[in-house]
Amino acid sequence: MQTPAETVGVEVAGVTVEALTPSWQRALRASNRAQKTQDTYIDSLNDLTRYLSRAGMPQRIDSLSREHLEAYIADLLDRARPATASVRFRALQQFFRWAVEDGEITSNPMGRMVRPIVPETDKRILSQDELRALLRTTDGNEFEHRRDKALLLLMIDTGARLSGVAGVALDDVDLDLGIVRIFGKGRRHYLASMGSTTVKALDRYLRIRRGHRLAGRPELWLARKGPLTGSGIVQVVRRRARDAALKGVHPHAFRHTFAHAMKSAGASDEDVMALGDWRSKDAMQGYGRTLRAERALVTHKRLSPADTLTQP
Repeated sequence: MQTPAETVGVEVAGVTVEALTPSWQRALRASNRAQKTQDTYIDSLNDLTRYLSRAGMPQRIDSLSREHLEAYIADLLDRARPATASVRFRALQQFFRWAVEDGEITSNPMGRMVRPIVPETDKRILSQDELRALLRTTDGNEFEHRRDKALLLLMIDTGARLSGVAGVALDDVDLDLGIVRIFGKGRRHYLASMGSTTVKALDRYLRIRRGHRLAGRPELWLARKGPLTGSGIVQVVRRRARDAALKGVHPHAFRHTFAHAMKSAGASDEDVMALGDWRSKDAMQGYGRTLRAERALVTHKRLSPADTLTQP
């Protein structure tokens, strides 16, 4: 059966991966992917292009085979972490699926490839003593004291992603209901709950925020020269951790800590997923996996089968 191109006498010539990159980038924008996702996908494709050139492998997409791509992943595992290789693998899967759908190739060379295994690693989970030490560094009535305490408590209380915390606007906060609207994955908002301690800290911050020269800005978090960005929040966390003599503290550690704390308190998987904006149970459980054995021991103390035999 003739293809449409053959019918009109047009020869379909394979194009290079590099030449297809701008088209795929436009396709990603058209699909309304998050900017961070777009950047990751394009970086992965560029890394593949550089490898193919360096290794003397085919540049044309219709000349690439599973063996070429497996060689790339093997090379990547030699120079990067397994987690990085896994991310690039998923990005390239999306690219080759798009190439098939758009008619650039007839079959997906990654169709039968297996994603690199990412070994389980211990995630940084902050103890209650460490969290209290962090918060003590924000004791005081100055603007940055109040802002940083409210900021830390919001991350502790909601487990929100850095980008979500940085993007909170004044109108997203309802102190009376104890709810904050956060921009999550998939370009959508979700509602996160706040306890009374976080509400009180935010109320104190908002009162002093009224005297800031940029008080009319819509962003919740303000710095001296403008809104506090994601990188600014990273600096705040690092500075407060240094003041508290703590190591390995970063904004994402609060997300791990949140999942562990909620699971330890008996929250269901469904509740933790909804409160932390996790799309899948596997993704959510990965955040609380580090201290899963500790939680199981605590549960056993409460539900010991042998103890139930001696109970009246």
